[in-house]
Amino acid sequence: MAERPKAGPCSRLIVTRTGALTPEKARERKLPVMLMQGGIHAGEIDGKDAGFLALREVLNNEAAAGALKSFVLVFVPVFNVDGHERFGHWNRPNQVGPQEMGWRATARNFNLNRDYTKADTPEMQAMLRLLNAWDPVLYVDLHVTDGAEFQHDVSNTLEPVYAGDSQLHPAGRALVKELNAKIAAQGSIAVGFLPQFCSGRRSGLGIRCGGRRCRVSRRATGICTTVFALLVETHSWKDYATRVRVTHNVIVALTEMMAAEGAQWRTAQHEADVRATQLGGQDVRWTTRMVRMSGPLTSRVMPTRASCRPFRATWSLATTTSNRRCGTCRSRMWLFRRPRLQPPPAAISFRPRKRRGWLKS
Repeated sequence: MAERPKAGPCSRLIVTRTGALTPEKARERKLPVMLMQGGIHAGEIDGKDAGFLALREVLNNEAAAGALKSFVLVFVPVFNVDGHERFGHWNRPNQVGPQEMGWRATARNFNLNRDYTKADTPEMQAMLRLLNAWDPVLYVDLHVTDGAEFQHDVSNTLEPVYAGDSQLHPAGRALVKELNAKIAAQGSIAVGFLPQFCSGRRSGLGIRCGGRRCRVSRRATGICTTVFALLVETHSWKDYATRVRVTHNVIVALTEMMAAEGAQWRTAQHEADVRATQLGGQDVRWTTRMVRMSGPLTSRVMPTRASCRPFRATWSLATTTSNRRCGTCRSRMWLFRRPRLQPPPAAISFRPRKRRGWLKS
């Protein structure tokens, strides 16, 4: 897929039983495509091991038997190859295992998951070429989150759900709901939002559920295109074996769902593409700020399993795996806020006021 001067090639694996091993053949046969990547942050490397484990079982018909007859799976096991080769014991001190892991950034100190808009790095340029060539229905980005010690095993968040083509929102919400139900049936705790405190480390203000800037994978592809972009985040406080097992279960579940529903998703996204081509000539709202839609800010109180330990313990370099588990835990009620905001049109690019001179007609 790309050659890295420091660490060698960045490779991709094409997996299918349809015989369509090129983008041209997949388009000719109208096959849905799932593109899955691991190691964009190479310290969060669960996706690599879980991906190979899941694919071995799927190819041996030990899991999701026959699913690969219906779609094409493109797997990039390690996106950030430079970071993957810079492994060490303390690259992620707030993460429980593995014994050694890779580094977050590339050899040039670029965070690839902040480069989707500018595409400064050769890795990202290669990934965007891969996305354009295969035109996937589902783009899966495998991560490990960190922060406060929540008790969930995995969070699965998807766009377009909060922004992008509104007619794709019901299908996106249904995808996450079905996926989380499959994971819950296997004994894991799955949530459909990324737990982030509304205000830094002040947990009492609640958890924010909504969008991120379009420089990250889920927002860049899920809003600026019509692709279903799924962010999978296992939790760093779980041990490595648990995280790999849960990520494996997510991949197998997505494989089953692609076989059953991938063609429907592909049709819906192509219809959204047609709607996007009809935006030209229409009046759109131009604003440099998010504008609240009619109605108040919606919120609800929801129970989540979280620890009452001080938040700073998560970030302490002196904290080790053995003593991080001490302390009392209890269930807490967290405020869950979902702002109803009007997103800017995907066809318009925004710049800060001082950069208005950059805009071109």
